[in-house]
Amino acid sequence: MSIMYNAARRRFANGELKWDSALKVLLLHPTYAPVATHEFVSSVAAHECSGPGCVGGFGASGRKLITASVVQDDALNRAVLSFGALVWRGINAGIVGKLVVVRERSSDATSWLVALLDGPGFPVTTSGGVLTVDPTTTAALVLE
Repeated sequence: MSIMYNAARRRFANGELKWDSALKVLLLHPTYAPVATHEFVSSVAAHECSGPGCVGGFGASGRKLITASVVQDDALNRAVLSFGALVWRGINAGIVGKLVVVRERSSDATSWLVALLDGPGFPVTTSGGVLTVDPTTTAALVLE
């Protein structure tokens, strides 16, 4: 199940937020239950994956910048928001259950949740190898 957080919808609509390469992805354990009214990263921080190859927390290396793309799909009357593949090397951070797209600001308490992606291939157990997330095969957001 993928969701766009309600506050992100509002921010997109009023121009505060753009689907661009200033956004990041963080990894969450499967213990997080999505709540569309969550607004800030502090709401999910306790569930963030962290360990070798994926240091969690504000501004840390486990949060990867995305290469954003938007495709207009006229045949299905929608827009598909996606991003390029992300790679975590030597990751040993437990079980990854979900991805969250965020816009970091000055701290987790002020950083915005944008969307939760929970697609095929999750959960996945990390054990020191390489984790590649490719939203073209695991998850994407669709605006209809």
